[in-house]
Amino acid sequence: MGRAAVVVLFALAACLLAVAMGASAGIRARDATKCSQQLTRNDCDNFEQDDGVCHWCASDKAQACYNNSIYTKLPKEFSCDHVCMVQPNKTACFSETEGGQPCYWCVSAAVPSSCSNATDAKTLPPGVFDCKHA
Repeated sequence: MGRAAVVVLFALAACLLAVAMGASAGIRARDATKCSQQLTRNDCDNFEQDDGVCHWCASDKAQACYNNSIYTKLPKEFSCDHVCMVQPNKTACFSETEGGQPCYWCVSAAVPSSCSNATDAKTLPPGVFDCKHA
């Protein structure tokens, strides 16, 4: 069996395990959407569907791509990407973390205020954005 086949089988096994864990967390199979079809972190991070961005979530036991409505229902042992950017206001932003770092609320006169992860917030130009965390 070639390397590509092994990678595909591993990804499929990880997805099946994630679906099984999701079912035990009260997530219904009919909630699965296009995000769930993204089998790698890179594909997930670059995919967007009708209800917004996809989130690559991982735990010690599984990793998979979830949509906005599902990632919030995952057990606490999952760590997910794009948590900060979907927060609608300053209060929600300050209550979240991503990758173990606090989310930052960034204000600018040029664009609407938004929530950013620590890495993105630190790269925004300080003369244009004022980013703070709780």
